[in-house]
Amino acid sequence: MKLETFQDLLRMAGGFQPAKIFLVANDLDLFTLLGGERDAEDLAAQLGVQPRALGILLDALTAMGLLQKSAAGYRNAELAQTWLSAGPGYRGHIFKHLHHCWQAWNGLERILREGNLVTPMEKEILVDSERWNHIFINGMDDVTRELAPQVVAQLDLADVDVLMDLGGGPGTYVAAFLARFPHLREVRLFDLPETLEVAREKLAARGLLERVNLIPGDFLRNELGEGLDAVWVSQVLHSQSKEGCRLVLEKVWRALNPGGRVLVHEFFLGEDRAAPLRPAIFSVHMLVMTEGGRAYSHAEIARLLEQIGFEAVETLAVSEDTGLVMGRKPR
Repeated sequence: MKLETFQDLLRMAGGFQPAKIFLVANDLDLFTLLGGERDAEDLAAQLGVQPRALGILLDALTAMGLLQKSAAGYRNAELAQTWLSAGPGYRGHIFKHLHHCWQAWNGLERILREGNLVTPMEKEILVDSERWNHIFINGMDDVTRELAPQVVAQLDLADVDVLMDLGGGPGTYVAAFLARFPHLREVRLFDLPETLEVAREKLAARGLLERVNLIPGDFLRNELGEGLDAVWVSQVLHSQSKEGCRLVLEKVWRALNPGGRVLVHEFFLGEDRAAPLRPAIFSVHMLVMTEGGRAYSHAEIARLLEQIGFEAVETLAVSEDTGLVMGRKPR
């Protein structure tokens, strides 16, 4: 994001407007209803919304390139039909999750002044309800379906027999590991019980459920077991304070066999934590959504691993936005 002129500032400040239009339409499952051409008034009646208001929204979505308009009505453009209409390619969960986070972002100024004082009611609305957890975990599958095979293809786990995916959500990375490394003797997926219900559905649909050991637990409260040759920790540490990161990684250390490896996958910041842009903004997202989380630099996680006792610590860029920090427990 390069800001050079007053018009650049105006465009940035108004960025919430097209986002809100899109996110509301996605929440209404509008794109699923527009798989075929629909009249605005008929569509408004089905949705239980005002015809005039819906017509204005549909025209804006058309101007944004998400819909097509003709004399007969509106229908999805190719982009919306591919990703936002119910079917095999549907990725709308992640956008419902992001819209759900909007309420927390509205409190950013308060958080800057007072700290993250999330009330029990706000926590239930934003994080803890079963429905929103289901949407969030499905959203994680939406964003990692292509990324997971890309990242896993860059790893060498030839010497690994037992692998754990810690906080592995929908099991998307587990599926990628099984495809890339069929020699794995045991794969464990550790996550909260309600999250594992989504993973169970996803893995069953992929024909992989019998190959994965689902382990319910809370990595802040429970130990991770033992006998592991590698632990994959993907997009977990950013939800934790630095003390929380140490707690999690010390549990990984205890669960690993001598010579075992930890692989931390994250949106990593540079050494000064002021770039790249996406991790820097994501760090603010963690500020508003968690009590102590933020984005970390490669160097911060590498130093933490070394302090715990890991050796041969190294970093690797594995996608446009993410990287790895890896270490080995001494034999």
